[in-house]
Amino acid sequence: MSGTYNQAKLIMLSKARINELNTAWRDTETYITSGAYMQCSCGTHEEVLNRVTNNGVYINKNPMMTVRDCKVSTSRIKEGDKALEELEGNIDGNLYSFGYCRSDRHPAFIKGEQTAPGAYRGEVDYDVDSRTNIPGKFIYPCIPEFATSLSGPTADSSMCIQPEWQNGSKTVSIDGVPVLTSKSCLTCVKGGQITFLTNGMDMPPLEFVKHYVK
Repeated sequence: MSGTYNQAKLIMLSKARINELNTAWRDTETYITSGAYMQCSCGTHEEVLNRVTNNGVYINKNPMMTVRDCKVSTSRIKEGDKALEELEGNIDGNLYSFGYCRSDRHPAFIKGEQTAPGAYRGEVDYDVDSRTNIPGKFIYPCIPEFATSLSGPTADSSMCIQPEWQNGSKTVSIDGVPVLTSKSCLTCVKGGQITFLTNGMDMPPLEFVKHYVK
């Protein structure tokens, strides 16, 4: 898994562009629909919120999303080693990947610290603003992961509660489940904070349009 990070694999937004997107609409709470762009504080790339099932509720012809829409696409663990986990390639979840992970909680980073140097070396990190690699800084394939919790009056009756986005709408819900808003966020077990850059109804960032529509 060693090598030099190829920034041409996916488009990356500059810090200035991300700040611009954040300030453009963050003050006004809007609803989130399928196709909204997200960022992770530990990820190298942006990601798009995908619709897995149709709840039948739309806004401006766009499917509305709820706090339960945080299923990660299917992955597999190679050789029984969590540090070698990889996505299977099918986008069958609400989220797929934020490119590479910079967190020191990543299993491959931890394994690399515990084993011989270079055993779990990742890709060399890349600074999009200076367009240069960052020597000595390694990043690893991102597979988002969200913690479940247990709830119940007694240990015997506790039930597993699936992960949910935080800060869902306090006034609008679908079948009793709060819808997502621009203020919603999600925390990865590796430490990354996932937030929205667009709401899914507005035009995607121009950088993405130019990159993918060629």
